Amino acid sequence: MQEQHAGDLFPKRPFRTHGGAPVPHHKNTSGGQSKTMPPPQRVILPMQQHIGAPCKPVVKKGDHVYLGQVVGDSEGYVSAPIHASVSGTVAEIRNVMLTGDRPVEAVVIDSDGLMEPDPSIKPPEPITDKKSLAEAARASGLVGLGGAGFPAHVKLNVPEGKNIDTLIINVAECEPYVTSDHREALENGKNVLDGVYKVKEILDVHRVLIAVEDNKPDVIAELHRIADNGEMDPKDEVRVLALKSRYPQGEGVGSGLHREEGPGGRSACGRGVPGDEYSLGVVPCKLYAHWNAADEKARDHRRLGHKGAPKCDSANRHAH
Repeated sequence: MQEQHAGDLFPKRPFRTHGGAPVPHHKNTSGGQSKTMPPPQRVILPMQQHIGAPCKPVVKKGDHVYLGQVVGDSEGYVSAPIHASVSGTVAEIRNVMLTGDRPVEAVVIDSDGLMEPDPSIKPPEPITDKKSLAEAARASGLVGLGGAGFPAHVKLNVPEGKNIDTLIINVAECEPYVTSDHREALENGKNVLDGVYKVKEILDVHRVLIAVEDNKPDVIAELHRIADNGEMDPKDEVRVLALKSRYPQGEGVGSGLHREEGPGGRSACGRGVPGDEYSLGVVPCKLYAHWNAADEKARDHRRLGHKGAPKCDSANRHAH
């Protein structure tokens, strides 16, 4: 039997996809270093910042809260805890209206300006297997940055008997104005790749595709420089692949990089019920999930947005 080389497992270029539009991009902040923003005077944290079960407030009016403290949680499996994005005092618990006329409870916090971290925050127990990886992802509140806000721990909770064929790291960032992935890859590319290798090892994946739109040549060059390092990836199982710039790109990332078909001829990352990806062997994840797996500050469950500019997978995405 002829031996299969690592390069044979990877597409040379993206597959043709359907849909999307070649909209103009205005990545005006892509060349600027990330900055730490001053804390707002007040934040309003809706208890629905993810697909699935909404959270219930676990604090009450008058409580002092710390930065990174859990202020909302749920017993639902498809859900994720919500953390305070400032330190200060809970001013009230009230209802707010989300898009689609959806009423939901919200925790209102008046900031004390100190951004004092929760003293109970600590690194999780050593992450050595799939279960502990999923538990750490849930505790940190990681959800997708797309419209659905899909909880990352659900994707990482691989069912027994299922194997992951391909891990797709989504750095496409197709939105016309957003540049947080762009800056994260340039400023913390080594941490991102360290996290990729860690998750790859735990999930026992031997093919990883990092998807970047072709309007980010500096990101492509930087991630290539790190990923092509033989010391970090001796088996050459992590590759960077440029995608054509389209909006929206979310599902196109999966179908553009992986052409294996599942039941009914559906391509790898077509829509379906949670867990369908595993029958096709593909798990797509956002960039910050892997920074979170590698960096010491992220390992202690602090929101990534507290590190600098507001660039996190889930940190209070609807906070006002």
